[in-house]
Amino acid sequence: MSGASKTGTEETAPPSGGSRAPARRAPSARPRHSFALKVASVLCLLLIALSGLGAAQEGSGTYDIRLVKRFFSIGTASISGMYYPLGSAMSRLFNSNLDGIVTIPEPTKGSVDNIEYLRRGEIALALVQNDVAFNAFHGKGAYEGRPMPTLRVLASLYSEVLHVAVRQESGLRTPDDLRGKVLAIGEEGSGTAVNSQIILEQLGLKAGDFTPSFLGLTKAIAALEGGYVDAVFFTGGLPSEGFALLGKRMPIRLLSFSPEMRQKVIAAYPFWQEEIIPAGTYPGQVNDVATVGLRALLCTTAGFDADLGERMLGLIFDQVPYLATMSRAAAGLRLDTATKGVPAEMLHQAARQFLTGRGLAAP
Repeated sequence: MSGASKTGTEETAPPSGGSRAPARRAPSARPRHSFALKVASVLCLLLIALSGLGAAQEGSGTYDIRLVKRFFSIGTASISGMYYPLGSAMSRLFNSNLDGIVTIPEPTKGSVDNIEYLRRGEIALALVQNDVAFNAFHGKGAYEGRPMPTLRVLASLYSEVLHVAVRQESGLRTPDDLRGKVLAIGEEGSGTAVNSQIILEQLGLKAGDFTPSFLGLTKAIAALEGGYVDAVFFTGGLPSEGFALLGKRMPIRLLSFSPEMRQKVIAAYPFWQEEIIPAGTYPGQVNDVATVGLRALLCTTAGFDADLGERMLGLIFDQVPYLATMSRAAAGLRLDTATKGVPAEMLHQAARQFLTGRGLAAP
């Protein structure tokens, strides 16, 4: 599954310089590092070595052999979400422009699992929602008693917007209509699952008031299309490729939140913000949809090479048009929001170096 992923546009080379039968629970999406990376490492080293042998000058007795020094995995999420195409695009960009490294995008369950992989040193970089990162750093919420003070943020990338999608024929028109329904609230270990439960809590829906279905976006969309769930929750950048494709196959409706509901969520969880899904974002969507959202972060740990991180950030923000060819959410990357939603104590030194070099102040 690793590798570049097309998202409705032609893939381009990176420039030089992400009775009703019950829905099944999605299988584990643990990154396939141990064996896959060892095999990839050996193959790449052999190929590079052989290339060097072939380039040796005849009779010189010397060989130009260059060894790849470092391999990095980038934790993403479901392949039909927003993180995997973006992680794939970043990986291609890094591999084409940074000597001595190979990066590999890894499909995972999402933000929550990515934090654990970072904590254990199984991945070097990860795409994570800011609420999950904040709680992990401070040892709050799901991380109560297990703070991760080494967690760091390289950049705040773009806004992630809460979607609640239903079949247009369903008659469900507001979030209050979800009581007693089967809700796909995200795969366990994903940021969407955490977000969904926060929203349902603020709606006054507790365990027993609805039937949860823990599905990743790909399976959740299939379940909605097949009539096995009544609504799908998803938090991600705009537009979601999964919902865009679904909207072409069947009429869907995105539920809008009242101003009072949005303020209630933000008052309880200040890392949320008001967001709008503009009319026309998805097939058949004729009106703006009022909702709430978070920020997608590129995370690492305090020990990550600051100079390498600075070079990576330069590529990311200088090559937004390329990244956007593989991940439309990447079009939202801007230097002026590169630290939005990031507490100063969580910012990596690489980000400070990068921003200072661009003449911008870092928190």
